[in-house]
Amino acid sequence: MRICFISGALHCGGKERQFVELISGLVRKKLLAPENIMVITMHHDAFYNNVIKKIGVEVEVIERKFRKDLFLSFKLFKLIKKFSPDLVHSVTVMTSAYSVLIKFFLRFRLIDGSIRSVPSRNSIPLKIKFLNYLNYNFADLIISNTQSGLISFGSPRNKSFVIHNGFDLERISSIVSKYTVKSNLNIKKTDKIIGMVANFNINKDYRTFIRAAETLLQKRKDLTFLAVGEGPLLEKFEKSINPLYKDKIKFLGRQSPVEPIINLFDIAVLTTHGEGISNAILEYMALRKPVITTECAGTKEIIQNGITGLFVQPNSVEGLSDKIEYLLQNEKLRAKMGQLALSRIRTKFSSDKMVSSYFHLYKNLLS
Repeated sequence: MRICFISGALHCGGKERQFVELISGLVRKKLLAPENIMVITMHHDAFYNNVIKKIGVEVEVIERKFRKDLFLSFKLFKLIKKFSPDLVHSVTVMTSAYSVLIKFFLRFRLIDGSIRSVPSRNSIPLKIKFLNYLNYNFADLIISNTQSGLISFGSPRNKSFVIHNGFDLERISSIVSKYTVKSNLNIKKTDKIIGMVANFNINKDYRTFIRAAETLLQKRKDLTFLAVGEGPLLEKFEKSINPLYKDKIKFLGRQSPVEPIINLFDIAVLTTHGEGISNAILEYMALRKPVITTECAGTKEIIQNGITGLFVQPNSVEGLSDKIEYLLQNEKLRAKMGQLALSRIRTKFSSDKMVSSYFHLYKNLLS
């Protein structure tokens, strides 16, 4: 079995992490030899390129020089023809569309794995709807990381499957002590830590997180809030902080590895304007953190409300601050939620389970 994986980029992001963990898992579990895998991406400045190269997998970069680069499809055609895969697994709408065109000339099976979010149907641009129509008709299978995603994008039921994201528990096998990390960040040993890991973009609701932090800091001095991530809106939110709380709401930028930071959290938060299966939430749960997150379709497939975490309504500063205060006052509940969260990762959302599910699907498609 020879598989070509195609992604628009391999920068630091949740979709890209899952892409890399899938490929690494296939090699680690000896399901595929490195020489039978090729990865194609459209950007040179790729965060995960070196990770893939270290396991012996070939990475080919086709630079997209401008928005409508007509030569890109020809370059992609040449690479796929030379590698001669049995199967192409694409993870973006555009790369799936390119692959559909090439599929008419080369004989391979195509998996469209571009459904990684759960937008409202009305918010999907017409261009994406058209490309999805093309992809869904000519791809052999469509894979989403949520059932909600398949419904939202209206993919055909007869060839659509769900494989949830997985977390590799080896990533937390050895973590720097909490006291060392707290000291490095200049946080008091006695402070309770509430944190959120997310990129600063329009899909993540940092406004609610920050306003809730300021609300709680008016009442309590023993709290520190950590915002972990980068993005175009980072500077805007840094400037929005009340100067009184500048030392209590810390912006840490991108952290790699991020696990030692999450390990500090007493409560883990993800406020968002829509979500699939969030990698941040998987990381929270694997590190036994009680989760407070916005109630949305994708998140409901992983968080059990009142058991492994708590839901808040979108854009609710009061709701989030109340839920944080509730968990701060209930240490035993926090510990219980954290333990149940880890158990759920082990049984339902492990990296091994995800990799095995994909490989089983590949074999069935090619048989």
